[in-house]
Amino acid sequence: MSLSRYLPVAALAMASHAASGAFGVVSPSTAQGLRSSPPSQARKAAIQAAERQLDHAPRPMRSIHTEGTLPHQGIRDASIEAERDFPAARELALGSALTGDPRYATAASRIIGAWLDVYRPDFNPIDETNIDALFEAYDLLPDDAKAPISVAFGSFASNLARGYLDRMSALHGGTATNNWQSHRVKLATLSAYESGDDALIERARQAFVKQLKDNLLPNGEVIDFEQRDAIHYVVYDLEPLMTAALAAKMHGEDWYASAARSGASLQKSLDWLAPFADGSKVHQEFVHSRVRFDYERRDAGVAGFSGEFDPKNARNVFAQAARVDTRYAALAQKLRAGPTWLDVVWPLS
Repeated sequence: MSLSRYLPVAALAMASHAASGAFGVVSPSTAQGLRSSPPSQARKAAIQAAERQLDHAPRPMRSIHTEGTLPHQGIRDASIEAERDFPAARELALGSALTGDPRYATAASRIIGAWLDVYRPDFNPIDETNIDALFEAYDLLPDDAKAPISVAFGSFASNLARGYLDRMSALHGGTATNNWQSHRVKLATLSAYESGDDALIERARQAFVKQLKDNLLPNGEVIDFEQRDAIHYVVYDLEPLMTAALAAKMHGEDWYASAARSGASLQKSLDWLAPFADGSKVHQEFVHSRVRFDYERRDAGVAGFSGEFDPKNARNVFAQAARVDTRYAALAQKLRAGPTWLDVVWPLS
């Protein structure tokens, strides 16, 4: 595996990452405890999913790009296909944690290692947002499967965190406050925690709080809703912030309770979104959007860019929220189409 692009921080990453037991969102003790978890439909489905992925051949790309593109433009289609590696690695790693079967761990490690060897981050958070599944996959692996890729993964995490945090500190206006920044915060948070670097974690914490101030309004709306006139973008803003808050909780920190001086908070915004997720309110999407690309996607027939908001698109944000705030447990259960990795790792009562 080529590590040349990580060498400036490889030694530091190896020391901090391996010695401290750093993790992104799933702690080593949680991952190890899954082996003895009680039988359940979610557990059975997770093992079946891992078995289906055993022959999954990784398809890493040097760069991925989907942001701002329509179907079949540029490398969009190839990028979407390649990104199927990320949930596949997570399904395999979860199967390994549940069963101890080394075949699953080896296959997951092979996928992660292939991406570490080939991929070059471009720090476009829309292109890279789905990389969070690789962090979850790595967290779920046993130590012996992590060993061959631990130096590379620790270095990747450190560089990703620094890259995003440095860019955030230099940005002003535009994507510095909209949904792009929420995705930057998510990626910076997961990678900072994964690196085990306290200074990076503190910078990610500050970035999270700043985004609450910049993006969320005291009445619960997000600034993207005014711009895009779409619940789609409310979800797209809140879901990455919820991922960051969930990761913080698993490290003993309560970012979810944070609020801006204006009174804006993640909880208020989730409460604002909830009626659209439970179906008690409906919204015609993108009717008054001020962004031309939204109409281009509508005219190209891209799902979700016309008609009423589909509540199922809020599944993941409320699945995560329910693990932090039990008030959302019933809504998460209502939206759930089938067991997810969250249902296995942190079952709801």
